[in-house]
This record gives sequence, C-alpha cells and structure tokens, in this order.
Amino acid sequence: MGTRRPPIKLFLREYVAVVLWVCSTLAVFFLSDTEFLRSLNPNLHRFPPSQLFLSGLVIVMGVWEIFGLSLGSPFNPAITLSLLVAGKLTADDAVIMSVAQFLGHIFGTLLVRRGAEMMFEREAYSRFLPPQPSEQLSYSGAVMIEMGITFLTCVLALSLDSFFDKGAVMKKWSIMTSITVAMLASAGEWTGACMNPAMSLALSLLENVWKSQEVYWIGPIFGALLAAVSYRVCLVGRNRLLGKSSSQRARDRQVARIRRRPHAKVE
Repeated sequence: MGTRRPPIKLFLREYVAVVLWVCSTLAVFFLSDTEFLRSLNPNLHRFPPSQLFLSGLVIVMGVWEIFGLSLGSPFNPAITLSLLVAGKLTADDAVIMSVAQFLGHIFGTLLVRRGAEMMFEREAYSRFLPPQPSEQLSYSGAVMIEMGITFLTCVLALSLDSFFDKGAVMKKWSIMTSITVAMLASAGEWTGACMNPAMSLALSLLENVWKSQEVYWIGPIFGALLAAVSYRVCLVGRNRLLGKSSSQRARDRQVARIRRRPHAKVE
C-alpha cells in the first residue's frame, strides 16, 4: 500500500484536491448553459449545454492530468471504498480521505454557487439542484444505472495501473476520459450520471432538496463494492495464478521494451 502519509497531510491533500476539482467541474457545468458563454461565440448557440459541458470537461481533465493537479486523489468516496475493499488503501486512510472528500464537495459547491450568484444573479437560480432520476425511469432502474456506471468507473480506477506503467500518463488519461464522457453522455439524461454520494449530498444540502437522495448512495456504493470484488477475483487472482507480483510484471514490460531497441542491453 506504500508509505503511509501523516493523517493531517493526507486530509489536507485530499481536501484541497477535491475543492479544486469540484470548483473546476461545477463551474464548467454552470457556464455551459449561460448567455455569457454563448456571447463569446455565436456558433455556440448550435450546441446543447450537455455537449458544451462534456467538451469543457475533457479540457479540464486534460489540464489536471498534464499539471498533476489531482494530487493522487480519487475525489469520490465510492472510488475510495473500492480502493479499500481491493486492498489498495488502509481503513484509516480510507476514512480520512472520505471525510475530506465530503467536506471538500460541500465547500466547493458552496464556493461556486456564491460566485455564480455574484456574477450572474438570475442565471444561478435553480442551476445547482441535486441530480434526479428521469420520470420515465423506475426507482430500481435508477439505482441499477448508477451502480453500473460507478462499477465501470471503479474498475478503471483499480485496473489502469495494472495494465500501464506509471509513465503512461496520456494513455491512462485518454482511456479514462473517453469512458467517463461516454458514460455521462449515455446515462446523464436518465440519472444525471452522478456516481458520487459526496456530490449528491453537497448539492442537496445547498438547495435543501432531498428527493431520491438514496439512489445516489445505494447505486454507487454497491457499484464500488462489486468493482472491488471483481478486481480481486479477476486481476489479483490472475496474477497469483501466473506467480508474478506487480513489480515483476513491470520489470517484464521494461525488459520487453528494451529488447525492441537496437543494440539494447538488459541488466
């Protein structure tokens, strides 16, 4: 699990990263449906707000990955839970990170809401409501969608490091971004594709709207647990069957790359 950070440093790192991430993504979400953005370029009127948001999200994710602004944070308590069950986090660290994530989401949403009210006034009204399932969707259907997309997100978070070296930043980013945008585009109209109990709670506290709140807890929690169990059974079990640790597999990949080079020498 690596060297354990002091609790206060772990909390502060997670809290700062979450606040920055929430402010960035929520600001993009808000601006994607404002007249201010469309006034910058008349051609933007041709695109629905959802497409503008997804385009902005891709840019934000790219900037964060390039400059390392994530600080190694999973941001989402559901992902933190999957890391814990998969054996990648200690219970103490998982608790500290989860508390920081919930507090970071609450403070981040409050900052963006206040900023939007100061700058845009009327356009900020009812724009920060918590996610709600479509009226055409049953309660169980909403839970299943949230569980399914959270499962995919957690599987990616758990397994990318097993398939790529730490230096393969752009490969990981391109896969994570593509899958995330695809899930938001496909599930967004049905449940809002929240996948995040902390974000749902923060928006509910902000607007005092609690309808269907449990959908965004039950679905992500069970999706995270299922992802962690699947990871342990499929990937960890496979590695044990092959008799290779993650460090050994990383060494094998390094040797294979060196051998493909001309006049290479393997130590």
